[in-house]
Amino acid sequence: MPPNRCAAAGLRRFLLLPVVLLAPLAAQQMQPSGVVFGAAVTLDPALGKLISVKWVADPADPARGNLQLQFDRGGLRTWSPVEFEDALAARNLVSGGPGLPAWKPGDAIGLVGLDLANAIDYTYCSADCTVNQTKRWNVVLQPALADTEVGFAAIMAGALPFAPEYLRPSAQGKLTGAALEQLLAWQQSNPGDFEIVDVPLRISPDTASGLTLLPAASAGADPVFLDVKRLGDPGKGRKFAGDFPAVAPGLLRISTHYARLNRFAAILGVMRLARSSGAAIDVAGGLSRSAPTPGSIAIPPTGAVSLPAFDSEESAVGPHRRELQSPAAVAEGLPGSCR
Repeated sequence: MPPNRCAAAGLRRFLLLPVVLLAPLAAQQMQPSGVVFGAAVTLDPALGKLISVKWVADPADPARGNLQLQFDRGGLRTWSPVEFEDALAARNLVSGGPGLPAWKPGDAIGLVGLDLANAIDYTYCSADCTVNQTKRWNVVLQPALADTEVGFAAIMAGALPFAPEYLRPSAQGKLTGAALEQLLAWQQSNPGDFEIVDVPLRISPDTASGLTLLPAASAGADPVFLDVKRLGDPGKGRKFAGDFPAVAPGLLRISTHYARLNRFAAILGVMRLARSSGAAIDVAGGLSRSAPTPGSIAIPPTGAVSLPAFDSEESAVGPHRRELQSPAAVAEGLPGSCR
């Protein structure tokens, strides 16, 4: 008998499920992986004190614009491009809003968490129509990032190190040689418990009216504002953390999600500086490009699939399902199975 296979109709059953925002998983034992920002931000003394920050729209694209920063000695300085929803989310994170507390200087800001400990299997059809399985995780997203592209970028950045089926073909299309091998080795060294964090940021003048935002410890044409922090056994995650600075430029090239989160780290740094300096913050009049927040996510080779949250009971029976139902058995229940 030929092997069981699933047709596109079976896959669509998963892709068309509604998307909901996950409530906090307070009742579950979570093994988290996520994104937490809060590194130090410093100013070049030539700029003086930050007085105000204002987002100004691009006349040709109301979803994109620039940040105009007014300093008491450095005058008016501009940094671009900055997406409106990124500036708005960063402002809300530091200033607070309906249901959101204002940020306190010195506090870290958690953006997203993945519930790794309670993962369940997700069955999908590969390009040749064979049945495979990958992991599906519940997502906890910072409310200020709900239904935004930058929020989805944060989710994907936290999840991609756990998705070799997707990361490998993505990397193979854009990286070669030692850079490719180093990235794949880095992914394989994933210790399973880490956070993506930001690095200290330094803001300096650039030309008569511009600004340069760079990691405080380095400089370059393509600055990397991200790093990874080990949460568990230091020895277990040593390679994963130690190799990240070397593989990060490649990650920014192959993943628009990492690139977006990288830039957001700098934007949030500016807003945290404004808040701690007592500067006025004005972000209004732009257009957001919404991206519905998934309650849970799976990442097969074809890309991320947004799914509803699943509850602890589904998680609890997950291991038994894996023992009793092979991918072929699961495929029998999919509509439109092909042979």
